[in-house]
Amino acid sequence: MDIGIGIIGTGGIARAHAGAYLDMAPEVGLVAVCDIDAARAKDAAAEWGVAEVCTDYRDLLSLDEIDAVSVCTPNAATASPPSLRSMRASTSWSKSRWRPARAQRGRWSLQPNAPTSC
Repeated sequence: MDIGIGIIGTGGIARAHAGAYLDMAPEVGLVAVCDIDAARAKDAAAEWGVAEVCTDYRDLLSLDEIDAVSVCTPNAATASPPSLRSMRASTSWSKSRWRPARAQRGRWSLQPNAPTSC
């Protein structure tokens, strides 16, 4: 696994994100899932094969294995602390590793040191 993903939130959009990430294996792997509802977080982790379960987004963001995060919280929470902290934690590494070029199956492709237009 080259890129470890964390997902914050476990609702419908989180399922779509998880499915997309699972399709990108082995380059991408789901590392952790977080939800304020512990039961929902555990259920999602079991469904997606994720070992790490958190109920506090700060715990997820502190994991060394996390390279990128999908914040899948309700629209009203898009400027929430997890979203803002995730954006502040982004690095130039992610910009150099991903490029928005559609892969063969319509997904983003992992390209080492590829230029980006983001």
